[in-house]
Amino acid sequence: MVTVDELERLREEALRELEGLDTEEALQAWYAGYLGRRSRLMEAFAALGTLPRELRPAIGRKANEVKEALEAAYAARREALRQAALRRELEAPPLDVTLPGRRSAPAGFTRPPAPSGRSSPSSPRWASRSSPAGTWRPMNTTSSCSTSHPITLPGICGARSTPTGRE
Repeated sequence: MVTVDELERLREEALRELEGLDTEEALQAWYAGYLGRRSRLMEAFAALGTLPRELRPAIGRKANEVKEALEAAYAARREALRQAALRRELEAPPLDVTLPGRRSAPAGFTRPPAPSGRSSPSSPRWASRSSPAGTWRPMNTTSSCSTSHPITLPGICGARSTPTGRE
């Protein structure tokens, strides 16, 4: 059973603990412990329905007062921590933008070497293997191989291209 004295002790304990906090993470943990869904204060609100009818108004008022006091203290402490962090940042030595930048490692990866069948990465895959890199020559589209398909590309089935398209 929740009493007015228990709620007052909870408020004093929470405020005393709040004054000792000096990080944002600790402040968030405090909030979860005292004002979160599963906190002791929220358990007191949930227990209001089990109290006798004549005690509900007094304990409900006190629980609301405690909640408002803790929320106000939390907001004030959060703002004080934010101001302290801003003050530390402003007191830090300024960044000298005239210094040269640092070189970082290149992002990604380098291009892998070309397959051995091509003469250079700049020559297209469809260019004739017998032509110099970067030049294009028409390819022979017929093959003398023993397979039954009528059209082949050079390099498949041993066909070679010639400038005129004849073997």
